Amino acid sequence: MPLPGGLVSAALITCERALIERDNVVSAVRLVDVFYVQETANLPEKPSGVVQLYAVLALKVGSAASTGEHEVTLELIRPDGVRDEVGKKYSVNFAPRIDGVPGGHTIITQLNVRCGEPQSFGTYQICAFLDRDELARTPFTILLQAQQHRPGVESDVREGRPEDPATP
Repeated sequence: MPLPGGLVSAALITCERALIERDNVVSAVRLVDVFYVQETANLPEKPSGVVQLYAVLALKVGSAASTGEHEVTLELIRPDGVRDEVGKKYSVNFAPRIDGVPGGHTIITQLNVRCGEPQSFGTYQICAFLDRDELARTPFTILLQAQQHRPGVESDVREGRPEDPATP
């Protein structure tokens, strides 16, 4: 399927953190697609929390002929099918920044997904659109994780000192 707007590549990923270095190079840190929310001990039937993640959209065009203004939007589709626009509407131009090098644009959006109801757990979709045409879609999942009860630690240390096997 050809991409709209002269694009040759549209990559959409989710990660824990995204960095923009001084030289405008983007780094996506810890590519993650499953997030866990801890079940609380006092309210296991109604956990709460916020999952913070970043969506990184990298767009590349094949030639300088693909310049001009375009609108990019991102949409979040929740597990129950509800759709929400996330971030803002981005006005992008794919004009090359260096002569003879294909242009592109990278968008980073922070998402804070509130989890407090049963329908907030499951698989979400993030969709990217260029001038209202869908470009890319990627899933991520939020799961409930029960608290883990860890047994006591066993040790050969008594009062901060190892036991002396020669002493009864």
